[in-house]
Amino acid sequence: ITSHGPLVVDAFRLLVRTHRSQADLHAALVDTLVLEGDDARELSAAADSLTKALLEVANVMQAYVVERNEIKESDLEGRLVVIRQLDPLVLELLEMIGDSAPPVARKLLQRKRVHRIMLRLLRCLPADYHETSVPICYSALAGLCDGAPDIQAEVVTHMDVLIAHLDAVPVSVSMLLSAVYADNLDLAYSVDESLIDQLCQLAKAELHATYLITLRVLISPCSQTVRRNQNLVTKHMDKHEVAPNLCSGPAARKIRQGHTVATAGARGRGKAFINSYVASLELMSSTMQELNLENKARCRGLSPSLTLTLKDLEADVADRSLPPRARAAVLKFLQEAYIETDGGAPSTFLLHPELCSVMDKMARDLELLEVDSQGSFVSRLGTGERVLLLAVFP
Repeated sequence: ITSHGPLVVDAFRLLVRTHRSQADLHAALVDTLVLEGDDARELSAAADSLTKALLEVANVMQAYVVERNEIKESDLEGRLVVIRQLDPLVLELLEMIGDSAPPVARKLLQRKRVHRIMLRLLRCLPADYHETSVPICYSALAGLCDGAPDIQAEVVTHMDVLIAHLDAVPVSVSMLLSAVYADNLDLAYSVDESLIDQLCQLAKAELHATYLITLRVLISPCSQTVRRNQNLVTKHMDKHEVAPNLCSGPAARKIRQGHTVATAGARGRGKAFINSYVASLELMSSTMQELNLENKARCRGLSPSLTLTLKDLEADVADRSLPPRARAAVLKFLQEAYIETDGGAPSTFLLHPELCSVMDKMARDLELLEVDSQGSFVSRLGTGERVLLLAVFP
């Protein structure tokens, strides 16, 4: 081998070059998208034209980002003129990646790395800018993150931009965070604690459903529970005294009923209230998942602001005015707080008369139990029947 050393070295170099070219080819094929159909050429041309137009606006906007303390008034005016040119382009992008558009259009724009242009645009937009440009840019970026783990990971590296806009457009930023973390378990495990703290501060100021949904997504991405995030969310909710909208007590239920009626009439405030109510229930249920016994105890009475008693849950189950998704959220809270408390085996039904009453009311709603003319139960459910009911309701 010693006498043929150079020959051996050259052979290995040739082997490395061969495999490297194959790796480069594979990397290129990953980003290759085959377009079929009569409108493939038109779709490709539209995507190219839109990408080019967005890039031109981004280049012009970046020229107005000056690194000095004093900015001329003419610079600000020119910057605003360019920003106004952005809106129709981003709206066109939203139309191309919307639910009504062909799925291949979203994949095509993802392959063209349009998200990098959007990140450049967001970095150029003023942090205190409240006009439509910023929210629609975040909506477009959230759409481009759908089903694209590499784009989600790249967005996280620009977290400073998102944090800068959090005060001006918190709902839009929160929606993007949900899109980034919802199906990316690796990113959820490494989320910074300061981000959870800021989301809890927003929830303290306003119980908007979007903030609560983002916190829940951080706890259970890909339908898996991240125990670290569970504990961090409850820690910072306690720190900022965040009181979720659980509608505990007769007075709160009466208010909820009024909003439920308003929702049926398609009024905005009623819909927002119900969305916040459902998101609160789902968030607290997620904090109790995977037998987090400490959080289960808090939701059973240890923390009054996080508690729903069995009496509350019984009234919620009996309230037929609640929409199905709200009743499903009530059932999930019931399951996590009162049923799955001993290793996941719901074996204590007969030990809790109030819990039996809740389940029997659910069965009556499903017309599984007979009632007399006064509405009283003729028969009761057995333990096995309650377990089965829990699995199928609502």
